[in-house]
Amino acid sequence: MSKKKKKIDLNQKQLPFGDRVEAYFEEKKSLLDTIHDSSQPKQIESYAEACLELAGAIKTALRKSGMSRNAVVDGINQYFGVTEKSARSLSIHMFNHYLSKPAQYPIPGAIVYAVQYVTGSMAPCRSFAELAGGDVISKNEKDELLFGKVDGLANEVNKVKKELRKRMTGRV
Repeated sequence: MSKKKKKIDLNQKQLPFGDRVEAYFEEKKSLLDTIHDSSQPKQIESYAEACLELAGAIKTALRKSGMSRNAVVDGINQYFGVTEKSARSLSIHMFNHYLSKPAQYPIPGAIVYAVQYVTGSMAPCRSFAELAGGDVISKNEKDELLFGKVDGLANEVNKVKKELRKRMTGRV
């Protein structure tokens, strides 16, 4: 590269990058406002409906895991360190009542923790979050989002580097 300073033509027309950037940020802000406004909390109208909602979320977790109800019950008992002969052990009979008649046999909150752990599903937690207008993502989903952001930023940096190299070598 030569050490000669390049002269800048002051009469050169300025490109409207500032306007484009400003328009981009305005559009991004309006999209984010739309997203936040559309996430209205879900209203549960009765105790029975709340029980049904939770039972449905647990059934979704069971389906997604591919495990049988017996396997999940065994996993729940293991999670709590309960043996089959203990009075505190969960039976398949009671678990079926929780899922088929949730208003008559409300699901204990501790069972929800165990179901999430045993099935590896976030469905019960998502059910609670949706009631508040939120959402839940797993650690893997969070990592994927972060990798996507890093890739996007790396691409942006590479584009800027390429543009700067072109400008410095005079190949604009």
